[in-house]
Amino acid sequence: MTLIWFILGLSVLIFIHELGHFTFAKLFGVYVYEFSMFMGPKLLQYKGKETKYTLRLLPIGGYCSMAGEQDQQSQRNDEEIDKNKIDVPFERTINGVSWWKKFVILAAGATFNIILCFFLLVIVYAGSGVANTNPNIRVVEDSILEQAGLQTGDFVTSITGKLSDGTEYTLNNITDFSQISEVIDKTNPNPDEINAVGMTQCLDFEVLRDGEALSYNNVCRTFTTFEVSQGSDGLVISKMEPIFGLGQTTRDATFNEVITNAWSTEKQMATLIFDALGTLFTKDGLNNVSGPVGMYESAVSFAKDGFLSFLLFLAMISVNLGIINLLPLPALDGGRLLVMIIEKISRRKLNSKIEAIINAVGFIFLIGFIILITIKDIFF
Repeated sequence: MTLIWFILGLSVLIFIHELGHFTFAKLFGVYVYEFSMFMGPKLLQYKGKETKYTLRLLPIGGYCSMAGEQDQQSQRNDEEIDKNKIDVPFERTINGVSWWKKFVILAAGATFNIILCFFLLVIVYAGSGVANTNPNIRVVEDSILEQAGLQTGDFVTSITGKLSDGTEYTLNNITDFSQISEVIDKTNPNPDEINAVGMTQCLDFEVLRDGEALSYNNVCRTFTTFEVSQGSDGLVISKMEPIFGLGQTTRDATFNEVITNAWSTEKQMATLIFDALGTLFTKDGLNNVSGPVGMYESAVSFAKDGFLSFLLFLAMISVNLGIINLLPLPALDGGRLLVMIIEKISRRKLNSKIEAIINAVGFIFLIGFIILITIKDIFF
């Protein structure tokens, strides 16, 4: 079932991308032959005044076929309309509109993906609320903490962390959830510790529940997985298992908090994308990117935490799709935009054959790169 949602989710992102091109093509009077949701054989079709609107069988994206494009996706044997017989005035082709209109049409797809990311994050924060800063804890079902007897809503007054190498750290008179996190962080294994896997971390809690003081000692986990990754801000712990199952309680977010958190999260996502691109050709660069297999594994992980978590995953992919599509690389919208800028500055039209060759080489490179990343995701 997760695979179905994964495919449909990606298809929606691609559909929104094509919708961006379609919206501004129509707005600026460019003749659109066909606007299709999904690919493959036609299931449903509606013929508008000019444009065919189709629903196709394979849920793998969609396309917007505009007059004047060199690579018409819908010029296929099964096409019912022979575009060579449609007399489209040059001024109604993608190349016949003014420079700035063509620029907007080409950039609109990626822009719609970036905007979609924001709206998905708004839904996530509106639905999930925001974390409380007080030391009332949320306990994950079937977690180590629940098995030890702790409950969601317990007010932590004191916590001690202990590591099997003798490290110990205590904070009393807890007033903020960050203090609980501080104790756990202070007693995590050193990221440079070679034998971190197999080490044990234990927590002692003093909590208030319905006015009653309770103690829970030796709530422990033994690390079966302990991985760290190099981030832009230094060493970042990327994966520790098992988890304690401790989190913050939440409350309904205000409108301002929803908007602010959505915007802040999207900026953070964009920063991570550029950080990954900046290290792409370094020794560990390939570890920062994922292909279809890696994306699916991430989708499964997010889906386990519920629908809102899956929307968060789609938001992350959507902004990735938008930003990467704007990169000045052949076969991407950004590459076409770069050609437009060069032509505008030089006042010379790039030879169409040369442009076609550049795009073909760029497409082959992108497909090869995706294959390489997929191999990495499966075998390494």
